[in-house]
Amino acid sequence: MEILSEARSAKAPGRPVFNTMMERVKKGEAEGILCWKLDRLARNPVDAGALIWAMQERNIKIITPSQTFSSGDENLLLMYIELGSAHKYINDLSKNVKRGIRAKLEKGGWPNRAPLGYLNDAATKTLIKDPERFSIVRKMWDLVLSSRHSIPKIVQIANTEWGFRTRKRKRTGGKPLSVSRAYKLFSDHFYTGWMIRYGNRYRGTYDPMVTETEFERVQEILGKPGKPKPHHHTFPFTGLIRCGNCGCMVTAEEKYNRYGYHYVYYRCTKKKRDTPCPERYIEAKALESQIIEYLKKIQIPESLFDWTMKYLKEDAESNQQSRKDIIATLEKSYQGTQKQIENLTRMRLRELLTDEEYLKEKESLLKEQHNLETRLIEAREGGSSWYEAALKVFEFSHQAVSWFQKGSMEDKRIILDAIGSNLTLKDKRLLILAKKPFQIISEGLMALRGNFGRLEPENFSMVKIKTGDPSQQFPVMSGLVEDIRTFFQFSPEADSLKFQLEKVFSSTAT
Repeated sequence: MEILSEARSAKAPGRPVFNTMMERVKKGEAEGILCWKLDRLARNPVDAGALIWAMQERNIKIITPSQTFSSGDENLLLMYIELGSAHKYINDLSKNVKRGIRAKLEKGGWPNRAPLGYLNDAATKTLIKDPERFSIVRKMWDLVLSSRHSIPKIVQIANTEWGFRTRKRKRTGGKPLSVSRAYKLFSDHFYTGWMIRYGNRYRGTYDPMVTETEFERVQEILGKPGKPKPHHHTFPFTGLIRCGNCGCMVTAEEKYNRYGYHYVYYRCTKKKRDTPCPERYIEAKALESQIIEYLKKIQIPESLFDWTMKYLKEDAESNQQSRKDIIATLEKSYQGTQKQIENLTRMRLRELLTDEEYLKEKESLLKEQHNLETRLIEAREGGSSWYEAALKVFEFSHQAVSWFQKGSMEDKRIILDAIGSNLTLKDKRLLILAKKPFQIISEGLMALRGNFGRLEPENFSMVKIKTGDPSQQFPVMSGLVEDIRTFFQFSPEADSLKFQLEKVFSSTAT
């Protein structure tokens, strides 16, 4: 007698030890098979069929502690039933496990071991922040967002400078973070508060580590599919500007003449062979002069800047009631979305929708609900988000000329990228489609120039700023502040601009 042990599960065919055993049975090397229970031999129809065929062809016996099965016995039917029941049990178990996992996900629970930065709370069956690792993992996300370090470098900083170690378990853990695991971490949607399983999105009840905007930005930096990775150029403005004639990107080159003088100029790549492009090159100095020319259009003089800062503060302090109204509107919209989800579920239960229609519509509603929830959190926390962002916009407009002139190539690139999108170069002129807040400032300053003449700092300081209601002194500026506040409170582009302004201030601060 020979004892055979199989490590692989019997729920699917393809077990090497079982297949070897059956080959030996076919060769007549055994008269019977002893096992503890039939489901230890087979729990799938393929292996069950092989056993039954071997009993009929080789007349072998299958012996368990309770009974013996052979081809001539009447209890062979019981063997068929027991093998079929084993297969049915496996199928039901798989469905029940998946059903249980889906039910937990629907309630916002996480069905697996907690990812890095979180812990499984055995008492509440929920996820909580890991007090030792949550802040470190968040700092790693910040380093990726800063675009200053590669992922291997970030891992090195976390392991060596911050002393990061994975959570110690009985047989695993307690080791430095690996680069491969870091890449998986930065690609995991889990950290935004959304769990993706079985092709569906489920909102988690745990505290998210990053926002959706931050996550999408990281995917761009990592160069994930559909998120092209930004190229690192020697020249500050390549990759930002398109040719106004043919639509190709504008690249940069450097040349040295016969006297050794160094020149940098920008030109169209002219990659469309079937479209001749007449656009000529422009020197880097001339291009930078045009950027400074635009920055001066949004430059707020010192006295007006101080007035604006004062008005912003007073406006934020008097905005309490307005914020309450916004919260009430958002809460009503959130409840409306929740009701839509419930109605959608009822329609699916009544089979008025297909699975595909239900899942597609539900995902859309969950995204909308998540956005409303995020805005509700910001509003309930005091509504300071717009105020801080507006402060940065006005300070940027006030300081951008100086920052650009004194900054590094990377600083200049970040500043131009923050100003606007759809930058085009046509007839050696840079056309800037500025972002909404900068358009508002430019138009407002133009209106003030019409009222007070040139708004140079030395001239504008002569205009006496009276005390009292600020909005009565400069209705143009007060309206300008209101428009920018509205942008940061309601525009879907606000998060992108906030992120770019953070990069500008982080870069210029160093």
